[in-house]
Amino acid sequence: MRALLRGQGIVAPKGLWRLKGLAWLRGLELVSGFDAVRRDMLLEQIVSLNKMIKLVEKELAKVAATHPGVQLLLTVPGVGLRTAEAVMAYIDKPERFHSNKSIGEYFGIGNGPLHDPKAHSDASG
Repeated sequence: MRALLRGQGIVAPKGLWRLKGLAWLRGLELVSGFDAVRRDMLLEQIVSLNKMIKLVEKELAKVAATHPGVQLLLTVPGVGLRTAEAVMAYIDKPERFHSNKSIGEYFGIGNGPLHDPKAHSDASG
């Protein structure tokens, strides 16, 4: 959609994918009928994909409501529903880790050798 607009020399407003932006797109006069058809087809895809995303998010919320790991992560300040779900999806089975530290290392965070400033020397002196 942005490429179509750029090709017309049109600068898209902020919030293009919100209801107001989509309404702006629908009312936009384009130079050729073909570009209008392309815009309309892209708008249909955006609306369709948004509906699918809402369906998936609804099902994910149902699973998250009963998942103890997600519920526990939601108690951490700054962790939202999608983050908690993603962390649990990556961890999969927490019992396969022997400690909390090993979970952090699995994600590349924590105090392992990669993050210990004493574990390597600076070549610049």
